[in-house]
Formats: sequence, C-alpha cells, structure tokens
Amino acid sequence: MPSTHAIDQDDIVWFVRLRYQFRVYPTPRQQVELARAFGCARVVFNDGLRARPPGRRTSTTVERG
Repeated sequence: MPSTHAIDQDDIVWFVRLRYQFRVYPTPRQQVELARAFGCARVVFNDGLRARPPGRRTSTTVERG
C-alpha cells in the first residue's frame, strides 16, 4: 500500500508511450467509402467552425439543430 506522507521510489508509475506506423491499402470500394466518410466529417467540422464565432462574440451558446 502506498504511503500517504511521502512518495517512495516504489510508488512511482512510469508511463511509456508507444508509436506505431502503418499503411493501409484500401480496395477501390473502400476508397470510395473512406472518401465519403471523411468528406462528411469535413462538412460537419466546417459547419461547426462557422457556427462557433457568433456564440463566442456574444457569450451565448450555439443551439444544436
């Protein structure tokens, strides 16, 4: 059990961040589906950016439609 008054060297937890690098080779159908999905995400993101400044200027929240 960790002590409550001091940090012992045994109580320190080390976090290691790993990074993986990989490539994907989608089929032609998957390319179409990925383009559609990312296109929709881009539209939603851009709509959110356009909706945000009026709310920030007036210190009000933007209604979700």
